Amino acid sequence: MTKKKQNVNRILIIVSYTIPTFAGGGRNAFNFAKYLRSKKIPVTILTFNRNFKQVSREKIDSIPFIRIPYLNRNLILKILSSFWIVCYYAVYILKNKLIYIIGDNIIAYQFIILFASISSKSVIFRSTMYGDDDLDSITTKRKLTKPFYQFLFRQLTVYHSIHPGFTNSSKNILKGKVKIIETPQGVDINHFSPLSENEKRKLKYNMRLPDNKLIILSIGILIKRKGYLEIFEALSKLTFPFVYIVIGEYNITMDHYFKPYQMEMKELYSKGKELLNDNVIFTGPCEEVVKYLQIADLFLINSFKEGLPNSLLEAASCGLPLLSRGIYGLDNNVLYQGKNAIIYKDTNEIIDILTELNQNRNRFLAMGKRSREIAIDKFSFSILIERFSSYFF
Repeated sequence: MTKKKQNVNRILIIVSYTIPTFAGGGRNAFNFAKYLRSKKIPVTILTFNRNFKQVSREKIDSIPFIRIPYLNRNLILKILSSFWIVCYYAVYILKNKLIYIIGDNIIAYQFIILFASISSKSVIFRSTMYGDDDLDSITTKRKLTKPFYQFLFRQLTVYHSIHPGFTNSSKNILKGKVKIIETPQGVDINHFSPLSENEKRKLKYNMRLPDNKLIILSIGILIKRKGYLEIFEALSKLTFPFVYIVIGEYNITMDHYFKPYQMEMKELYSKGKELLNDNVIFTGPCEEVVKYLQIADLFLINSFKEGLPNSLLEAASCGLPLLSRGIYGLDNNVLYQGKNAIIYKDTNEIIDILTELNQNRNRFLAMGKRSREIAIDKFSFSILIERFSSYFF
């Protein structure tokens, strides 16, 4: 790779939300951009400046951010915004060699694909939520324009599938006309790394967390789709000391992009406190997620629908055993039953699983060690770079 660095392509990552918001795809885009920059690969992030609330241009950790002005207070302003949005797209597509699109919630991403294609740019599209923006779902739910979307996605250079479910969904649409590369979206294994037991105890002490209780961690905005209510109910039946930490937004403002879920969040927060009392800690959004991953004993995910959560890769990279509901596409791909994970079908199983693990802490350590090994072998950004090397270089 080092011999080719003089021939690296300029990469434009386009994402709907990124830092300072806590959107998963945006956070991953930023972390990936930092990794690319560390490898001397020029990269720019193109996103949106909604109602001029952020800086239009800036560099964060040497990554250039371009935020396109987007007025979304009403339909007329949205329509007006679309004119200069496509102008921005055209300018920055022409300035770069490879266009990497994350998710279908990007305004006028259809224009990006078509314009980049006719401009002879390499175009990579990555879906983020199975059942929402996998290619089959996008195409099927648009019955009248289905032929257009079939044509559109066949203009891609590469479809980045983050797990087998996305691969299977894309095959009928792409019909072998577009290369499919299947690999997780990646994680920085150097940043998300485990601590020794002694370092872990010191960090717990500094964070004012108990050393004599099982620490269970979940990461994700406090909404029903994440299965928090069922977790609260299950954990309330545990008979041994524990702390359940939830990292994610739960108290949002009226202009937040998850505004429709505001009441849902309040109800879940109240229910969590009611059922678990002092055993639950809601941190809200957190910039230092890695510290919580490093002091936790177990990572718990109970989502009813997901793509491939960044938090799952980060937890594995930090050497945590993974306790998860069965999520389509992740079994034997990210979650390996009995190795780095325990997969359950019913949340009532959580009680027995946690009780058994609490009585056998060595099993925790063995699964955590295997999690780290799998993360290094399969999830690191270096693996992602390797799979896409012919496009990045």
